[in-house]
Amino acid sequence: MDRDVFVKGRVDLSFDPSNSETDETIRAIFLDDMTRNIWLGIAQKHTRNQYFNKSCIDTAWEIKNNGFPTSPERLQDILNKNFGAPEYDPKLSEQLFPYLIASKNIEYTVTNNS
Repeated sequence: MDRDVFVKGRVDLSFDPSNSETDETIRAIFLDDMTRNIWLGIAQKHTRNQYFNKSCIDTAWEIKNNGFPTSPERLQDILNKNFGAPEYDPKLSEQLFPYLIASKNIEYTVTNNS
């Protein structure tokens, strides 16, 4: 992946988020457009740990309840707060921002359904 591309509009997943055997938190994340866009966008450059899913849910909740960020910089502040990572490259927020304020989604393809 190009070092300057943080959020691609289409990603490959090695699991099916709608599969009944998938973790219920992941299924819930993928049912909500905003939470799914946050998860798919940030997962492209973020190591997923035990806090990752909750951070995605918390970020979506904050945006839905406090209003959409007015700029990529404001989104950066929200991400830093919820993910606890002030070292995020601003390019991530710049590239994720359009997916959160527009009616477009990051698409995904399930590449391995085992």
